[in-house]
Amino acid sequence: MTLAKNGFDDLINFMTKKFWALEIDENECSIECLIEILIKNPSMIKLPIIIDEKKIVIAFNEREIRCFLSKEYRRTQLLDSGGYYLEE
Repeated sequence: MTLAKNGFDDLINFMTKKFWALEIDENECSIECLIEILIKNPSMIKLPIIIDEKKIVIAFNEREIRCFLSKEYRRTQLLDSGGYYLEE
C-alpha cells in the first residue's frame, strides 16, 4: 500500500453496511486485522484498482485513470471528441 496516499483508507469502502455491521474502529485496527477483513469481505474493496510501477488509482475516477493512457491516445480521444489539444 505504499503507492496509495492514504493506505488502507483508500482501499476499503468504510461506508458499506458490512463494514458498519462489524463495529470496528478502523483507526484501532492493525494492518493484519484489515487484511483479514478484506479477505473475508472482498465486496468492501473499492474497485477498480489500477497499478503500474509508479502510481495506483483506486475506485473510479475518470480523470485519474486517464494518467494510465498514453499521451498519444489521450490526444486522439480529445481531438475526436471535438476538444482542443494544447501542447504539454
